[in-house]
Amino acid sequence: MSQGIKERVINFLRGKFKIVVFDEVAMLQRRVYRFTGLKIVTLIGGAVLLVFILAVVLATQTGILRVLGPRPAMLLGQDYIGLSKEIDSLQRLYKESEEKFANIEEILTRQISTASNAQKKVEISPFEMNEEVQVVQDKLPLLHFETPVEGEITSSFSLDKMHYGIDLAAKSNSPVRAAAGGIVFLNGYSRDDGYVVMIQHPNGYSSWYKHNSRNLVVTGQEVYKGEEIAIIGNTGENSSGPHLHFELWKDDKPLNPEDLIPLKTN
Repeated sequence: MSQGIKERVINFLRGKFKIVVFDEVAMLQRRVYRFTGLKIVTLIGGAVLLVFILAVVLATQTGILRVLGPRPAMLLGQDYIGLSKEIDSLQRLYKESEEKFANIEEILTRQISTASNAQKKVEISPFEMNEEVQVVQDKLPLLHFETPVEGEITSSFSLDKMHYGIDLAAKSNSPVRAAAGGIVFLNGYSRDDGYVVMIQHPNGYSSWYKHNSRNLVVTGQEVYKGEEIAIIGNTGENSSGPHLHFELWKDDKPLNPEDLIPLKTN
């Protein structure tokens, strides 16, 4: 196996994936299922083995052989003991594979931990940077966002008030633009928020654009930073005038957009 293939396999096994379940009516995230590449491989292997075992059991323990005719029944009847031994062997192989995958995961975890510790040592080295610079770097986002609409902030981010974004007032028919590149994960309408667009960005970021008069994109569409995705509006029961309600999230936690984007205040 070449080095490139090995690296791709290792990156897949170490990769993290998630499935997000949305309530299209309430526009809320209901559940988030997280997986690693290693778990996906293990689940697929287990499912294949289970299907094979069920197929053998159905063929040998039910009347399905009568449908297939006498010859398959005769052959399976003669080889039943052999099939049972093969099933036991496959079960042992599956258990050994699980143990091997667990060992691989443990090795990868140790490697990641070692690399992380080494990086921390470099970060705190007095020859590289002081504590003030390190604090600033920790606060920098992995993506650079831009203003989604030309306007002023009329309502700020507040966790206490459960206002998980900011309201931006702008001229009627102003275009709403993607704050960063990504994939349109949601394009819909809700009673409270009107026309809504949600974009999934790299590194666990997502952005929400609510109360649009109409949306200009479709679910699954790839968009780039600054692309027009909607027209500002006043739709939804939570809207009291033409504006954009804009939210930024990372790893299912709300962020204050004012910390990441230069915006005008009222």
